[in-house]
Amino acid sequence: MSKGERKKLFRSTKGSLLYLLGLTIVFVILHCDFWNWGSPNIYFGWMPQEFLYRLVYLVVLTPLANYSIQKLSWPLPQSKSEMKKG
Repeated sequence: MSKGERKKLFRSTKGSLLYLLGLTIVFVILHCDFWNWGSPNIYFGWMPQEFLYRLVYLVVLTPLANYSIQKLSWPLPQSKSEMKKG
C-alpha cells in the first residue's frame, strides 16, 4: 500500500494526532485527582466526592474521549471493489 493510499484510508492528520496526544495528557492528569483526596464532602446523603468524581470520569468523560479517538483515527470503511483487490 502506497503512502497516498494509506492517507486516503485514515482520517488522521497531524492536528488530530496532536489533539489525541493532548487529550491523553489531560486524561492522565484528571486520573490523578489529588485535589479530591481527603475531601469530607458527601453528595446525595451517601456518596463521597471522590466516588462521584470517579463515576463522572468513567461514565461520561471516558466514553466521549473514546468516541473522539475513534472518529479521528479509525480507518475509513473500504468499498466493495477495494475489498476484492486486497
